[in-house]
Amino acid sequence: MQLTGISESEAIQEHARAIGIDPVFEPDSDAEAEYRYTDHSGNLLYRVLRLPGKHFSQHRWTPEGWVHNLKGVKPTLYKLPEIAWAATVVITEGEKDADRVNKLKLKDFTGRIVVATTSSGGADSWQDRFADLLTSPCYRWGNVLHVDSRCVVVMPDSDEAGLKYKKDVIASLEKRQIPHCVVSFEGFKDVSEYLDANHTAKELAQRITDQITKIDGQGIVTYLETPIYEDIKI
Repeated sequence: MQLTGISESEAIQEHARAIGIDPVFEPDSDAEAEYRYTDHSGNLLYRVLRLPGKHFSQHRWTPEGWVHNLKGVKPTLYKLPEIAWAATVVITEGEKDADRVNKLKLKDFTGRIVVATTSSGGADSWQDRFADLLTSPCYRWGNVLHVDSRCVVVMPDSDEAGLKYKKDVIASLEKRQIPHCVVSFEGFKDVSEYLDANHTAKELAQRITDQITKIDGQGIVTYLETPIYEDIKI
C-alpha cells in the first residue's frame, strides 16, 4: 500500500491472487453510506464509503470513474462549498455525525444555516492547513447579517481518539485566533448517539448556544420546527 498507493481492499485482492485464491470481496457492493468531498466550486474530488463493521474505503474521482486510492488527491474538508456561506461551523469526528447535524438545519443568529464538517480518515486525519479553509470571509446575500469571522463549534467523540482529534483541531484554531468552543456529550459517544437517545434538535441547539455565548454574546443557535399544516376548505 505504501509503495504503490493502492487501497487496503486492493492490497487484499492482490495478496489473494498471489496465493492462488480468486478474491470475491467487492468493497463497494454493501456500502452503508457514501460521503463525497468536493472543491470550493463543487467539483468532485473523492469519496468515502462506510462499510459494515465500521470499515471505510476511500476512492478518488477520475474521468474514467472511481479509483480505489487517493494518490495525488489533496484532502479537504467535508461540505466545503457550504462552509463558504456559513458563519457558524461545527466540526465532528466523522461524516456520519456531520450529516446528522446538517439534517437538523440549525440556524445561527445571522439567519444562516449552521454547517457541520469533518475530515476523512478518523482521529488522525486532521491537518493544520484545514483551519485556513475556515478563515475566508463569509459570502453575503440579501439582508443576512454580515460577520467578520466564523465561529467554530468542536463536537468531539468522547473516547481517547476523539480527545486527540479535539486537541489537534483546537490547536489549529487557536493558532489562527478563530473563535471556537467545545460541545461535549457526557454519557454518549458522540452527537449521533446523543440524538439516537431521543434528544431533540432544540436540545442540541441549546447546548451549542450555551457554549457559544461564552465567547460571543450574540451566538444564539435555533432550530427549525416541523411546520404544521391545516386543511383549509374553500
